[in-house]
Amino acid sequence: MMAYIYLEEEKYVDLKKSIYYSDYAIKNGNNLGYYYKSIALAELDDYELAMRNLNKIDEKEYSEYKDVALSRLYAYYKNYSGYNPKHSKNILEGLVNKSINKDRFSWLADFYMLDNEFKDEKKAYELYKRGAEAGDWYSEGVLMNWPNKN
Repeated sequence: MMAYIYLEEEKYVDLKKSIYYSDYAIKNGNNLGYYYKSIALAELDDYELAMRNLNKIDEKEYSEYKDVALSRLYAYYKNYSGYNPKHSKNILEGLVNKSINKDRFSWLADFYMLDNEFKDEKKAYELYKRGAEAGDWYSEGVLMNWPNKN
């Protein structure tokens, strides 16, 4: 949870602390630490090391998180040699269709909020609504702060 907070919570972002807590989780047997570490490394523009950590995610237990991390590499980092928003979109659409994770809608909605050729705030809004209806607290928070709810 600390790796997540230092990676994603706007007021607390500290990538070095996120990596520290990711390593702590990994050392203590929580393989999901590789997910957070790979994203933090990508944020630091170390895409090669990010990919190596991403490939250590246990696919049996956390395959969806591996897909989400991979899709982030493809869509969020224009300096990444594998930058490919279309591939990211395909991965995330696949997760919406096959996953039961209530976060699946916000994963794709966040993608539609990115500044690329697929940006579509209307689609994002609808996906956040679906996520909120599924009980995703993140989607609920986004909707509470949505500037124009038309």
